[in-house]
Amino acid sequence: DRIGAAAADGPSVAAVSDHVASQGLSLRKLIFAPWLWLIYNSQVLLTGATQPPGVVQAIGRLAPRPLLIISTGSGFEQHFARRIYDAAGEPKTLFEMPEARHGDGLNARPEEYEARVTQFFDTALGIPQDE
Repeated sequence: DRIGAAAADGPSVAAVSDHVASQGLSLRKLIFAPWLWLIYNSQVLLTGATQPPGVVQAIGRLAPRPLLIISTGSGFEQHFARRIYDAAGEPKTLFEMPEARHGDGLNARPEEYEARVTQFFDTALGIPQDE
């Protein structure tokens, strides 16, 4: 409740459900499904903590808080960022930089990155603009 706005730079999967939701069913996913299940459920077995909900499942709970999703890279990363964007409630913004490596948007486009992130938080949090 105390969060006024959120930005996710290079959001990543957090649960098996994120992998399934990200690109639909494929032969590759069927082959890797047992491995993914083992990875995520071994954490549960080793720690006793329950597996968190997937990002795709949980992202909608941020609404009506403003959300900025910063997508770097292409392929799976870009598709997953778009999937999160689609699942998020309004207001939401998607800023894509396919030429940047994962999480490296600030180095890829420093001036644009700074301007867009600053503008997003200024607007979302009602911060007056300098004149």
